[in-house]
Amino acid sequence: MENIYTQEVDASNIVRYKSMKFLAIGSFVIAGLYLLIGQYTAGSVMALFGFFALYARKYSLIRYAYGISGDKISVERIVAGKERKKMFDFKISDIIIMAPERSEKIKELKINPDKTMAFHMKGLTTGVYTVLAKADGKVYKLKLAPDKRFIELCQKKNREKVIKE
Repeated sequence: MENIYTQEVDASNIVRYKSMKFLAIGSFVIAGLYLLIGQYTAGSVMALFGFFALYARKYSLIRYAYGISGDKISVERIVAGKERKKMFDFKISDIIIMAPERSEKIKELKINPDKTMAFHMKGLTTGVYTVLAKADGKVYKLKLAPDKRFIELCQKKNREKVIKE
């Protein structure tokens, strides 16, 4: 039986979420006032703006799920607790290096990745790991915020490439 481990990381922006809600309510109130005085075009535009704010608000509630299944790591984005989308997956054996973000060993490699992706809360300064991995013939730089168990499982499968803090 293969190991299956999943970890979820919150990357929500609560300030943006609350601001968008306030903006939507304000837009609907202004739209109602415009409609009361007979300004139907302006009222319609404000109502549309309010609906846009409500729609965009859900994209402020984001979580990332990191999963290990056998030799495979997958990263999914979860929007508003409902919509799951697979963002990236790769094999643990294809890791070039996995180390804390500020590790000198990453800088020593001097590898220019084809693409860089961050799957953690913006502004997070501690606990962020950089993973350089090969997938589809390209080198990717991923920034994750894994817990100890996740790191231990990766280290168990690729000891020489995974460096703990």
